[in-house]
Amino acid sequence: MKSLVSIIIPVFNGEKYIKESIESILSQTYKNLEIIVVNDCSTDSTSNILKGYLEKIQIITNTKNLGDPASRNRGISLAKGEFYAAMDADDISTPDRIEKQVEFLNKNPDVVLVGGQAEFIDENSKYIKTSNSPRKSQEINTVIFRTNPIIHSTAMARLDLIKKVNCYDESFTPCAADYDLWMKLIKYGKITNLENVVLKYRIHSKQATGNKYKDMLQKSLKIQKLYKKLYNHSDSITDKLYTLAYRTLLKLPQKHSYNLLSIYKFLSDIKK
Repeated sequence: MKSLVSIIIPVFNGEKYIKESIESILSQTYKNLEIIVVNDCSTDSTSNILKGYLEKIQIITNTKNLGDPASRNRGISLAKGEFYAAMDADDISTPDRIEKQVEFLNKNPDVVLVGGQAEFIDENSKYIKTSNSPRKSQEINTVIFRTNPIIHSTAMARLDLIKKVNCYDESFTPCAADYDLWMKLIKYGKITNLENVVLKYRIHSKQATGNKYKDMLQKSLKIQKLYKKLYNHSDSITDKLYTLAYRTLLKLPQKHSYNLLSIYKFLSDIKK
């Protein structure tokens, strides 16, 4: 029997894109899926849209706004699959995403987490660029102490391990909770990315704020410091340069937020 995959989609006021996101999962070539959508107290028409999928998905409605990491954890606590697939309410999975990732994990039992490449799109689904995330686990083991090497909505991991490491740390904001989770998982096995594009990752105005990326940098530095100590990681010259660059960016005033965002994205694209 094929492995059950639990796909968790947290959503807050996602009326514009949630239908397309759900449809991309329902259209997967791999069919043994458990789709759990966690509605985080949306105040727009998200709830009505979700009602149209009652027979196809499991809907969990929070009684108060919990935020992204806590909503994901609530979905994970109810999940029954062998694998957990992350998904955002504004992204689009390619039709064969789940099939490719399940096949890879079944063939590679030493891999605990697999991501993939993504096509970045804008608010109107217009193509921007394709990611170049590191593929080999050896490279990821180096890069992970500088920047997050896995695009969150491309991630699939072994659910028992996700639960073993206590899922997402809810003290972190959405832009850092996944990074912390990956750091916890590398203790138990390899992390890798497929060379295939498995997702269309949406960039829109609500994401591109200087405050958000400053928070991401602050939390990233905190995570890096914690796990460098835990894993006895010695900084290379490149590691030290990244830390210096992040701290310098944090000193930029808010009026330079656009430059902050641009430089952060540039650093995130550097893999060596």
